[in-house]
Amino acid sequence: MSNLLWKILTCLLGALYIISPIDALPDLLLPVGFIDDLLVLVLVIWLLKYRFPQKKVSGDQRSEQREAQESRSDDPYLILGVDRMDSREKIERAYKRLVAKYHPDKVTHLGKEFQKLAHQRFIEIQGAYRQTRKERE
Repeated sequence: MSNLLWKILTCLLGALYIISPIDALPDLLLPVGFIDDLLVLVLVIWLLKYRFPQKKVSGDQRSEQREAQESRSDDPYLILGVDRMDSREKIERAYKRLVAKYHPDKVTHLGKEFQKLAHQRFIEIQGAYRQTRKERE
């Protein structure tokens, strides 16, 4: 079943238990009657938050999207995903991270089309790094 269906089902069952007149602890016992309702409410919230979390875009996916957008640019700093004011070490770390990701040896198990795109991106990254090193000399 989809995540949304489980969320709806969990909310409905939790609401039915809280509304229903049949409880594990009767609501007539004022000091303890609502404890079971609170426990069910906490369980529903926990299930919704941790068991059926929303799909979020991870940092890696965001950086991949940003890299794809930036790769269309001619600015070497955008290609490497760094700022012009960043240190040489930070630029080198970004370069090494991208090279490790797009190196031809790392994508040999993927299809030919992706290998071709990765190779183009690899060359673009190397050119951008060379250009940033020239500017900083």
